[in-house]
Formats: sequence, C-alpha cells, structure tokens
Amino acid sequence: MFFTHQVKKYFDYKSSNIIIVLLLFLKAVPGFCQDTSFVYLTSEIQNVSLGNLFNVQIKIKNIDSLYAVSFKIIYDRNIIQIDNITEGNFLNENNNVSTSFLYDIDNDKGEAIIGISRLGAMDSGVKSFIDTSIVTIRFRSINIGISYINFNKISLIAPDGITKYPCNFANTSVSVLVSTSIKNNDFKSINNRVINIYPNPFNSIVRINYHLNTNSHVEIKIFNIIGQFLRSLVNEYLQKGSYSELWDGKNENNITVSSGIYVVCLKINYDIYVNKVIFLK
Repeated sequence: MFFTHQVKKYFDYKSSNIIIVLLLFLKAVPGFCQDTSFVYLTSEIQNVSLGNLFNVQIKIKNIDSLYAVSFKIIYDRNIIQIDNITEGNFLNENNNVSTSFLYDIDNDKGEAIIGISRLGAMDSGVKSFIDTSIVTIRFRSINIGISYINFNKISLIAPDGITKYPCNFANTSVSVLVSTSIKNNDFKSINNRVINIYPNPFNSIVRINYHLNTNSHVEIKIFNIIGQFLRSLVNEYLQKGSYSELWDGKNENNITVSSGIYVVCLKINYDIYVNKVIFLK
C-alpha cells in the first residue's frame, strides 16, 4: 500500500540535475507484451556540492500500452535524503488524464516507494517512443561521501490492470559524489592534479600517488561504479608531503574483485577527490 508522505522543503539550496534514463523496449499490443522489456540506467559518478539540492529524473522510452507503474528507490541515508517527489508527464499525458500519484518516503531507512496509475475505466494505456518523464526525485546532500541510488521492484502494469510486463535489468544504479565545494567543470582537472594513478588500467597492483600541502587527516577508499564500498587503504593523520599507496584489486575480505571500473576516493580533511581506475584480470 502506498501512502502520501510530506517532507520539509529546502528551497534555499541550489539545484543541479542528474538524468537517469530508463529505457524500456517493449513490442506489444494493448494489454499484452510479446517480448521482455529491457531496463537501463546511466551510471556515471555525479559531483554534488554539500548542502545542495539535485534532481534524479526517471524516464521511459519505447513502450506501448502502459497503465500503471510502481518501483522502489534505495539510497544511502547518511549521505543524501529525499526532499520531494513529483510526477512526470507520461502517464497523465501532460495533465490531460487524471492519475493517482502516491509515494512513501522513509529517509530514516533510505528508501521510497512510488506508484502511479491512470484513473477511471481501463483504457488502452499510454505509449511513447521518445524519452518521457515518469517522476522527478529531488534529493538533498547532507554529508560528504559517495552514495548509490538504486531502484528495484519495478512493476509495469498493462491496461487490463492485472498483466505485468516482464523486465530484464542492465544497470539500475547511479552513484553520487557529495563534496565540499568542487564545481563540476573543475572536477576532472582538480582530481588529476591531486591524485595520480599508475598504471591505469592495471591487472595486479596500482599505485595511488598524492601530495599534502599541509598536515592533514587522510582517507583513501575504493568503491565500485555504483558506489558500494570495497576497501579502505588509508585512514590516519599525516604530515605534509608526497605519499604513495598500493591497491592490489582486493576488497576488505581479501577477495579479488572482478574486472571493471572502480573509484578511488581521496579525502583530505573535508575535501574529496575522485578518480576512476580500470582493473583487468
């Protein structure tokens, strides 16, 4: 069951947008789905300043005869929290059709449940062959760090109100980096000056070089591309100077990770710098 949930608005904060594109490929006649749908989310690391608002917009594309949709959003409650959720213009056909838009936000658990359905007698549903918005979720950053945003338990309901379209999932996550004051257009150049990673790609050992201009508390953590913590390399107070740390491609349980893209997160006092590294077995 869905319950509407009111949350306090924080209009003082600046806004930035993160577009999560949800692609559903359905070949269907009204009320039926002949092929399994394909769900895709972009998964780039996004940079957000501490205390800012940012939007996550879920879109839908290439679908025929959708009557209702529901899904669950999961995020790191210690890093980001949901400020508000607004309905997109897909199921209501730009406010020309009445819909039931219900959601339940639980920032204490770091999750939200969202449901939208068309009202009135069953109709032929709605179709779209271009990117169209389902919902916009407005988050606010409350702590520095990396947060994942996942969505799951997706139900796509046909016009008969019973049939559920099946879904295959590719990537249903995006990661958000919350830092103190680094602007998006300066993000890459600042990181490259502070962190030097070599070799990249690597297949056994990678060296992480960095320099401290002043005595600082330093943390170096490794995350996967969806923001899940894997390993801590450094967590101590260091004197100013140049340092080098090694990562052997293993997690905290001493298990070698799979080939792929990983995130090196360097925290110097209250500033965070991030670079990607590619591990090839």
